[in-house]
Amino acid sequence: MQGAGEHTKYCNPEADKLLNEARQSTDTAVRKQKYDAFIALLLDDVPTAYIGHQSWLYALRKNVTGFVPTPDG
Repeated sequence: MQGAGEHTKYCNPEADKLLNEARQSTDTAVRKQKYDAFIALLLDDVPTAYIGHQSWLYALRKNVTGFVPTPDG
């Protein structure tokens, strides 16, 4: 699997095959079937699991009111 956001180094020839076939098809039904199969494979392999998150720091002026940060930043 290759792509700009691919930082896991996930490698599965079947996943690559499904993605390539989906990208090459102009038939929406075929594309959906290929992408669905890819997602099923990805969910089975689980190539990455995020176990942490960044701490967010906020600095506000005293006159700013109503700001409520969301848990994920």
